[in-house]
Amino acid sequence: MAQEHRNKQMKRLRNRGELSPQTRANTDYKMAKKLRSKLNSLNELELILDKIPKEKLSDNEYKYVTDNHVFTLLKLAEKIMSILEFKKIRGIEEYLYVIREKNRRKEPTYAWNPNYPKYIIKGIPFRDAPNEKDIKRSIKLSEHSYTLEAFLDSDVPIPGYEKPNHYPIIDDWYDAVIQANEDVKISSKIKELLDSGTSDIKQIAKEVGCQTMQVENAIESRRRSKELKEAKDRLEKDSTATQMIKEFWVNTFNRDEIAKAIGYPRDVVCSVIEQMMANGEIPKDLVIVPGGGFPNNPRTEKKD
Repeated sequence: MAQEHRNKQMKRLRNRGELSPQTRANTDYKMAKKLRSKLNSLNELELILDKIPKEKLSDNEYKYVTDNHVFTLLKLAEKIMSILEFKKIRGIEEYLYVIREKNRRKEPTYAWNPNYPKYIIKGIPFRDAPNEKDIKRSIKLSEHSYTLEAFLDSDVPIPGYEKPNHYPIIDDWYDAVIQANEDVKISSKIKELLDSGTSDIKQIAKEVGCQTMQVENAIESRRRSKELKEAKDRLEKDSTATQMIKEFWVNTFNRDEIAKAIGYPRDVVCSVIEQMMANGEIPKDLVIVPGGGFPNNPRTEKKD
């Protein structure tokens, strides 16, 4: 009877999106209470794990503990940290921050799956100083992270596992966007000061509120841009080199080979080639079309 009732509850939970508002609210209340009860009993489990000898619990015949238990508990911890909005402390020692949201409001998700939420709460992300709760949580997580290093070294590549190339949490994406906007503002301020004649790197960094390395990178970028502009001006006036580009282009579409042959930086050669293609001085890039043939390559263009 108890098992039948439990199965009925789980079925309602799986089909939560299809329930009537009253049944859904009743199911949510019962399941939330059940969750709290189960989680509160975890302290008993910790005591059992501490006191019962390891050799008894690791008995393969009875399977008291399994790998699946480990990964389920880790997954549960991740979900609960998300619900409680644990915040990752970011930055450097002199400037620590977390990502929060302001002006939070309910927005529709337009989800086609009835089990997905119809609305989510989101706001405008911003960087904020970590509070006492953030720091205490991070200290505890750091302790667990240190302990987990006994079982996993995240710097060692594991055969068969590829680290995802996307952001693990939305806050990481928010942080990347905020940083990109900050970099644009910082670059603009550095440029203004350099244009005004200020050359002291430490003074610029202090006025802008950035690291000296960012100022050094900006100066190097300006130097490089100036060099490329001067090289491009020389190339455009160098009739021998431009003629060589035209001759090489009909024989090879390889920009690296052309740059090496005429002795100009690749970026400059690419810019001039693009300009020549736009002006119709040389054919456009090699394009393979259905049926064969290379219409932009005068050497291999199909004849009627």
